[in-house]
Amino acid sequence: MELLEQILSNQNMNEAYVRVYKNKGASGVDGVTV
Repeated sequence: MELLEQILSNQNMNEAYVRVYKNKGASGVDGVTV
């Protein structure tokens, strides 16, 4: 599986969404909020 396919997989995108939802879109080290 190519790297881009892994990054854009449904499982990975869902895990990323859950992380953002749990931290309420708070900014990270770059100071950018979602």
